[in-house]
Amino acid sequence: MKSESFKQLWDARCQALERVLGPALTEVFHAEPTFDQGGGADALVFQHWRPGEAYVTAEMSGRDVGQIPNSLGRYELMICGPERDTRLVGLMSRLASYTCKTMLDVGHTMSLRNYFGDGTLEALLFTTPQVEPLYFDLDGERYGLLLAIGITAEEMEFMQQTSAEELILLLTAAKVFPYTIPGRPSVWLPELE
Repeated sequence: MKSESFKQLWDARCQALERVLGPALTEVFHAEPTFDQGGGADALVFQHWRPGEAYVTAEMSGRDVGQIPNSLGRYELMICGPERDTRLVGLMSRLASYTCKTMLDVGHTMSLRNYFGDGTLEALLFTTPQVEPLYFDLDGERYGLLLAIGITAEEMEFMQQTSAEELILLLTAAKVFPYTIPGRPSVWLPELE
């Protein structure tokens, strides 16, 4: 059973995230084993930030959990889907403990190793959920949101030849950004010389 201080922190964290993402659903995805036992992080679901669902970890802010800070400082992870996909929240939940061992930062990528089973999305690209970094305040501290977005092998190659910013512009124009959409084709990519 969770302690009263944990509940107070949880409620404060939820309120802080809701100030920047809108109301969270009452549904919470609970990780087993729990984050403090080396497992995944619990995650909240937001449906008012963008159409679809945004899944945000909710265990890495408000106390020092050993996360390696990045250019945003300490942060929560976020992933979005155009519709309900529990594989997305499971992926973010498991990555939470990884951020205590390895720094993930804006512009970094990570192989998906066929996580979705169809081989279309090759990697995750980590970025901010909007042009300017998105922060929330909790107990006098500022925390960032680090968005993960699934990209194809062709998009990864394009990004390596240009930049993450160029790829994000194309994903945005194609109405893919900020979503991770398993099974989708690559966006149109201009020919590079």
